[in-house]
Amino acid sequence: YSFKYFEESILKRSAKLNFYPGAGRDKLYDIIRLYLAWGKGFTVLLDGDSSGEKSKEKYIKEFGEYVKDKIFTLKDITHKGGETEDLLGKLDKKAIYDEVYGAGSYGQLLKSKPEKLKENLNYAITQLQFQKKAVNINDTTKNTFKTIFDFLESKKV
Repeated sequence: YSFKYFEESILKRSAKLNFYPGAGRDKLYDIIRLYLAWGKGFTVLLDGDSSGEKSKEKYIKEFGEYVKDKIFTLKDITHKGGETEDLLGKLDKKAIYDEVYGAGSYGQLLKSKPEKLKENLNYAITQLQFQKKAVNINDTTKNTFKTIFDFLESKKV
């Protein structure tokens, strides 16, 4: 939902991509098989961390040449490693989090339960997407997402 939120609510892109919210980095085998069987075009985007890189290798090993130029990590596109959440700056995370959970809640969470940040942040993004509510996001983050979307758009078949 993060990508859908940035595409629709933050960047307000007219060209829409169709996102399949994956269940995790190693849980896309069935959907890849399905799209290959249907002969449909697709692109897989994985986190740019070491786990995402390993998953990319596994998919390419499993499906070979059929997917070699259809599977990418965020690192392939942005040249920076990390997870999707790492695309957001601290102030962006705070703005998103505080909009859903209330002013000051981001700071409180960081002090009391920082391990819950990723889960709660993803929930907050989902809520904002359902509400079609934009928050103030810095230009660096916007440009990063624009770069990703432009890349994915260039891979559409």
